[in-house]
Amino acid sequence: MTTAHRLQNNLLRTMADDDFAALEPFLTLVDIAKRDELVLPESRIKFAWFPLGGILSVVASTESGIQAEVGIVGREGMCSVATLHGVDIEMMHIFCQMPGRALRIPATTLRAVLIERPTLLTHLLGYAQNFMLQIASSALAYATQTIEARLARWLLMSLDRLEANDVTMTHESLALMLGVRRAGVTVAIQALEAKGALIGRRAVLTVVNRTILAEVAGDAYGTAERAYQRVLGVSIKSPARQTGGDEHADSVASPE
Repeated sequence: MTTAHRLQNNLLRTMADDDFAALEPFLTLVDIAKRDELVLPESRIKFAWFPLGGILSVVASTESGIQAEVGIVGREGMCSVATLHGVDIEMMHIFCQMPGRALRIPATTLRAVLIERPTLLTHLLGYAQNFMLQIASSALAYATQTIEARLARWLLMSLDRLEANDVTMTHESLALMLGVRRAGVTVAIQALEAKGALIGRRAVLTVVNRTILAEVAGDAYGTAERAYQRVLGVSIKSPARQTGGDEHADSVASPE
């Protein structure tokens, strides 16, 4: 593993050098493909993951099989945060939504290191608190926002975590992410296009005005993002977003 790999994950980059040195011997660089399952619901957590790119989806489900995404994790964070609380069973489904690479460490090893290094535990628990806020924001959006606003929020959150502008996502997957029917996704896309936020083409959505997208998302987006910067001292956005500016167009591929 190189220094460049550490710099690609905000949690690793911002932790103290001696804390990272305690983790480094146990970190393994792995590729994560789309739909790879990192943790199954109600299963033992084998590894903790620090993504260097891509997006991991955290999905909750009912006993009858109804599912909805409650959180996403990219290069700004890690999973499963349950490991940080000494819990070895994850109740949610965590899988790769957009491929990338990650640094992986055995969960038992991470817990042992955390016992020896309280400064590291404090650092990672700051992120865990922010992730809880993201989940709370998702619940609030599901309860109070239109499908259109929820889609705008999801696009903004996803683009924040990616260096590339293209995001591959089927309408069925978008429906799962938003907790709605597929037809609702189509209507929401059309509404955003009518407002001038998107240009829709076959299998591609191009975000031409992020400001409009943020206006549509309203209060559904921004709370967790601002809190993240206060806690960790860095932006949740990928370096490409920070240097490229939010006014640049973003392409989002959404094949049928």
